[in-house]
Amino acid sequence: MKTHRRAVPATGPNAIIAQIARIHEQMNRLIIQELQRRNITGIVTSHGDILAALFEYEELAMAEVARLIRRDKSTVTALVNKLIEAGYLEKYQSATDRRVTCLRLTDQGRALEPDFRVISEILLQRVYRGFSTDDQQTLVALLNRLHANVQTQEPHAG
Repeated sequence: MKTHRRAVPATGPNAIIAQIARIHEQMNRLIIQELQRRNITGIVTSHGDILAALFEYEELAMAEVARLIRRDKSTVTALVNKLIEAGYLEKYQSATDRRVTCLRLTDQGRALEPDFRVISEILLQRVYRGFSTDDQQTLVALLNRLHANVQTQEPHAG
């Protein structure tokens, strides 16, 4: 006897989580393709936030990186260690507080910035293709509300 399973709906209110997951997967795939096209190695999509923070601030304490990218310190440490191994970052102790570990881009890491800016522009063009400025602002506002909703710690019915 054949069992017929309903497909996950592509539209409607029940499709939102699956749709967000598909969009995330497709954006990651695009980023990886663009990195490969530029022969950038040793980087995965989860490194992007760390690199973006250091492109902006040049040097940061590890704890500050974790705060800025909203990841726990152990996750940041693992990601940073991969970037150090790949030659994009270096770690050092703060001159004012030896307990604080800081990060900065190497020359090889700084050289990534132009490519990252181009890749970001490609992503934004793809995401907003066919959207008016008003549509873009509405989408961002709705996504911000969605994000706030999922961050809210409320007990669930059980």
